[in-house]
Amino acid sequence: LAVALGLRLAGVGGIVAGVSATMSALPAGAVTVIYAKAYDRDDSFAAACIIVSILASVITIPLVSIVVSGLLG
Repeated sequence: LAVALGLRLAGVGGIVAGVSATMSALPAGAVTVIYAKAYDRDDSFAAACIIVSILASVITIPLVSIVVSGLLG
């Protein structure tokens, strides 16, 4: 939502703003686990964060899409 408002204030509109705002609601990428393993960090914690992020995106993606279409549409 902050992305959509920031883009609107910056004068960016249309599909560029809509796609950018919707992308901000997407879950964390799996490459996080790869980085955690590469740098000898807690890869199981990174994997758990990705799972939480994916589960949260089930709610956040539709919600952000609805709000963004109302703000920018």
